[in-house]
Amino acid sequence: MWSHSLIILKILVFCFHIVIESDYAGEYTTIIGVPVSTLGEVPSGLIGREFEAGNFQKFLAKGEMPSAVAKTWIDIWQRDKELNRKYSYDFEVYGENSNNGDQSEVEIFVAIR
Repeated sequence: MWSHSLIILKILVFCFHIVIESDYAGEYTTIIGVPVSTLGEVPSGLIGREFEAGNFQKFLAKGEMPSAVAKTWIDIWQRDKELNRKYSYDFEVYGENSNNGDQSEVEIFVAIR
C-alpha cells in the first residue's frame, strides 16, 4: 500500500509551456517553478530560466482542479485563430486560491501577437 504525508506550501507556483513546436497541437516543454529575485545561485539539480516580457491574454480557470484548467485550455484551443497566438511561451499561475476544491482558481496567460 502506498501512503505519503505532504506539507502544502502556500507559495506562488508557475507552470511554463515553452519551445512550442508549431501550434496548440504541437509538442512543447513544461517547466514548473517559483519566482526568485536572482538566478545568481541555482541549486544543483535545478535550472534557472528568464523569460522575455511579452503580450498575454489572461484566462481564469475556476472550479475543481485539474479539470478546470483542462476545460480552460480546451476553450483556448477552440479560439486559437481569433486569439492570434504567438506560440513563444504560455504560463499558468497557481496562487493562493489554486487549492480550494470547487472554488479553486488558476490564472492562464497565453502569448499573443
